[in-house]
Amino acid sequence: MKQLPIPEPGSFKAELYVSEHLHDLFVGDIRASSKLRGGRTAALAALQSLDEDAYVQHRQVVFPAAKRHDFVVPAYLGAGLLSLEEVWKATKGYSDNAKRVIRAELLEVEYARHWYMTYSSQLADGFRAEFKETDLVNDSLDSSMGCVELTVSELVEDGWLSSQQLEWFISLWVGAGKTLQSGIDFMTQHLIGEDSAANTYIWQKVSGLLNQDPFRLTRWEVERQAQGLCASCELSAACPIETELKLPELISKEPGAASSRVSSSLDTVEVDAVLITTEHLSGAQAGIVNPDKRCIFVFDENQAGKRSAKQAIFWLESLAELALISPLEIYRGDLGSVLELYRRDGISVAANQRLGHQEQSLLLGHVSQVHPWPWLVEPNDGDCSTFEAWTHSHKIGVGSDLI
Repeated sequence: MKQLPIPEPGSFKAELYVSEHLHDLFVGDIRASSKLRGGRTAALAALQSLDEDAYVQHRQVVFPAAKRHDFVVPAYLGAGLLSLEEVWKATKGYSDNAKRVIRAELLEVEYARHWYMTYSSQLADGFRAEFKETDLVNDSLDSSMGCVELTVSELVEDGWLSSQQLEWFISLWVGAGKTLQSGIDFMTQHLIGEDSAANTYIWQKVSGLLNQDPFRLTRWEVERQAQGLCASCELSAACPIETELKLPELISKEPGAASSRVSSSLDTVEVDAVLITTEHLSGAQAGIVNPDKRCIFVFDENQAGKRSAKQAIFWLESLAELALISPLEIYRGDLGSVLELYRRDGISVAANQRLGHQEQSLLLGHVSQVHPWPWLVEPNDGDCSTFEAWTHSHKIGVGSDLI
């Protein structure tokens, strides 16, 4: 275990920090994303600068990038730099159409968190279906395909994909006979603000494992959503999407029983430190950061090689901003060992209902205080096996104010 210096603000300083202290823990070029800056200030700027009507009108455009109006807010939601509640409130001033579309997307994010919290231990092979194993050949994606090169390069270089690009990528990945988990792992490795719940949900939804209704990318859709891309592709005359893309056969299954959620009630015990995680980089959303308590962040060496340098740079940009408002200590080493070090003085953490049970157990086994998860919709005992059942059991709708 080694304590590291506090990072200085700015992406260039974050790049140098990774090069000097963390280069062996992360994969890829040590270069900041051109799309996303870390920190609460950048998150608020992204929310406030959104041209919501242009986004709703052009949200299905994939290429050229200059015609896209990307909604990057989900990256900041996944990193805990924005909450669903404050984004929902921001939509109150939107036009009726923009409010309807964006609130529907926010509700689906919240639903994914409820769904994942309830069924995370049963999702390895699929929720309502699983792939026929003989169809999984694990072919590589053909990077000479324009649609593949575009989506993979943006994910790896920028750490970001639009919702439409995510559907493309998943359909191409599954159509190549690659396994669901390998795709989720690849996305986790590169996507900035990666949200385990949203990531698992979208992979199962698009692949058909969630509802037995897979999305199959067609050339017609590529040409409609990315005008000019197919014309510039060297495989245009013999498009593999038309000739080779074959989704694996689905084998139907029944969903498992729902699990009870991890308790996130606030204990009153006094604590000396606050654990900052990559899902709660500001701490502000859970109300756990204040100038009187030390913040602790750990670069866990057990996760070496599983995340990208761009993600680390994003985290460091956020931590540099956090250090301006609260005492901060940064370590690299074993997360459990660092938590054990602070057990005597007491350490608090924001509940994270997007984590699997194993990760939850590690955190809850070492911390003294758990702050409640900042739900947009408070969970109840109702059915959440489908989005429709969830909205019905929670008596909510896209047009409702909720807050």
